[in-house]
Amino acid sequence: MKHLWRAGFHSRPFFCACLVLALVQCGRKTESKREWRLLDAPHAASWRASGMDEQGKAFVKDGEITTGIGAPMTGITFIAWESLGVPRDRYIIEYEAMRAEGADFFGSITFPVRDSGLTFIIGGWGGRLTGVSSIDGLDASENMTRGNFAFENNRWYRVRIELKDENLTITIDGRPFVNVSLKGRETGLRYGEISKCLPLGFASYFTTARIRHVVVREL
Repeated sequence: MKHLWRAGFHSRPFFCACLVLALVQCGRKTESKREWRLLDAPHAASWRASGMDEQGKAFVKDGEITTGIGAPMTGITFIAWESLGVPRDRYIIEYEAMRAEGADFFGSITFPVRDSGLTFIIGGWGGRLTGVSSIDGLDASENMTRGNFAFENNRWYRVRIELKDENLTITIDGRPFVNVSLKGRETGLRYGEISKCLPLGFASYFTTARIRHVVVREL
């Protein structure tokens, strides 16, 4: 009996260590979330020109998207969103955008929300306006998400979009621009060709834009 007690005593630390390790590993599996880098292989091959009327060139090269000057808009669409299996109400999208030429919106992103989507406008209505189109039938120039920012050409701006259930937050270079609850509100796209960017895409208006580091994370 004495020997058995000693054996149990000496094995107890080993058992506890194994238990702790197992719990830690289990926790890691639970906390881990999927991430997709949409300008890396194989996802980079799933971008297509949106096909807007008289749009400029839109392509992916060397890990960057370029949308050239259109008449008026140019768009590019990621066609494989559904195959990723990203929840449509719990995700983060991050990217960097630059206006290389022109003076209106650039790197504006259309992203999935509910059964349609929303568009975050960057530098619209003459080059400074930011906001989300459309909420309760009002576009970015009319609703509560409207803001202003002095965008410079040939400078990268870091955009972060978080959709968590009914809450939408958007920052530019870490600065908050949108923080709105969509609960009880009507959401949808502004009328016109922006719907060709669904389910996920970028558009520019009389501008040349560059986009890089497009990352989607599951919440």
